Amino acid sequence: MSRKTNWLVAGASAGSKLASAERLGVPVLDEDQLVTLLANPASLGADTNGSSGDDGVGSPSIQPELLA
Repeated sequence: MSRKTNWLVAGASAGSKLASAERLGVPVLDEDQLVTLLANPASLGADTNGSSGDDGVGSPSIQPELLA
């Protein structure tokens, strides 16, 4: 978990990563929000500042953390 993480997907027993996300100001998604994100990434404000992802062609860099 770091400030570079775009979202944390957390279930009922998220534990210390949830606390860390809240401390770092990382948005936390529930299951419904994850489904929405997967269906339409722009719906949750994906990073669209023009930064390059790993492919170097200007795609957003998205680094979610998943928890059960």
